[in-house]
Amino acid sequence: MNILKTNIIVLILLSSITLLNSKETVSNEILFEKYECIETDFKLVEPDFSSNSDYKKFKTIVTEKCKEGINFADKYTVVTWGCGINCQVSILVDRTNGKIYDRITSTYGVNFKIESRLIIVNDASYISENSTPLDTTKYYIVNEGELEKIIP
Repeated sequence: MNILKTNIIVLILLSSITLLNSKETVSNEILFEKYECIETDFKLVEPDFSSNSDYKKFKTIVTEKCKEGINFADKYTVVTWGCGINCQVSILVDRTNGKIYDRITSTYGVNFKIESRLIIVNDASYISENSTPLDTTKYYIVNEGELEKIIP
């Protein structure tokens, strides 16, 4: 009888986790809307590698991705490249002044929209059951290139 109760509790908990993960996408959309940014007009500026010399060795990929235009928060280009198995590095390039901001390292990439200041690192909808503590979802908003954590 005790084993039966334990199995039922485990099933209920697993169902709850699945339900929470399915709601994650809906709440992400609400958060993207909450941190909507105001569109501004400006001339696109090329990346300024003197603003962060650590990324000079990635000049080709940064320059090529910036040719595609802005893709985040109505003034940034997010540039992402692989750094190994289950490893991505993303940087922000402010296209109003060319400044390159420090990297975001992720296992499952980043989720963002052009019209929102929200960036989600390791979006829960992409995390497998075998994830490690390093794989947790983190939510940030961008304020003048700096990422401010809003949800741990």
